[in-house]
Amino acid sequence: GTFDVELTVMSNEGCRASVINTTEVYPNPIVDFNFFQLCEGSPSIFNNYSFVPGNNIISYEWSFGLEGNSNLYAPIYTFSSDGIFDVSLSASSEEGCESLLTKQISIHQNPSVDFSIQPDVCLGDSVQLFYDDNSTSNIALWFYSFGDGLSSAEKNPKHIYNYISSFDVSLEVVSEEGCRNDTVMHQIIQVHPSPFAEFDASTFITSEISSQISFYNYSENATSFEWNFGNGNYSFEENPTYKFENVGSYDVSLISSNNFGCVSNVVKNVEITAEYMLFIPDAFTPNGD
Repeated sequence: GTFDVELTVMSNEGCRASVINTTEVYPNPIVDFNFFQLCEGSPSIFNNYSFVPGNNIISYEWSFGLEGNSNLYAPIYTFSSDGIFDVSLSASSEEGCESLLTKQISIHQNPSVDFSIQPDVCLGDSVQLFYDDNSTSNIALWFYSFGDGLSSAEKNPKHIYNYISSFDVSLEVVSEEGCRNDTVMHQIIQVHPSPFAEFDASTFITSEISSQISFYNYSENATSFEWNFGNGNYSFEENPTYKFENVGSYDVSLISSNNFGCVSNVVKNVEITAEYMLFIPDAFTPNGD
């Protein structure tokens, strides 16, 4: 406000004199600000609410700790790392009055977007994705895009690809503090054709006397084979020949595989029957001699 200041002086002889001058006391600036979008690597926005009653502020000085400074009214500033920072705002009026306000802010770490996935998958098989949670952020949202037009909001989703190709997989993650991060893994998944297991045999029903059977492999898109003859014996030949030693019913299976671990299986039954021999004599004696 405005004040009248009176000065009175008196000599040794008791003579007096006085003078009155008017002085004005100016108000200090009232400094205030707020902030949002406090994420590592993202622009943080500062709103300035400072004012001086009945007067004007002519300059501002922002300090972002050891990160940097600004003299803008409402700056946008990107912190280089996460952590706790002391942010100060100093405001000066036209009369040279100055006020300072300091607030402590936390810049949050961006969430991790690391995930692991099997790079080679068979057509029609389910592939599992695993989110690698190696950050300190609490995750509120995951969003996977599998590159085939489908997506998932699960943390560790499973997915089945319905055609053969290479696919890009992307992930966007949002933390509970609202910090976002995303990544795209280009052609991270290769979907391979599955083999088709099929075989035939020289016969599927035969007697124990002619129990050697030849098997003919008609599998497609396969590089290795495993035959199980249903009696504990195996073969890894492409077209094996096998002799069954005992009478019985055997489920013969063929597992066909390719280089990417894709498999196909087919089972067929083989019957080995007993051979009965009948002796017909052409002479006999009544008395057995």
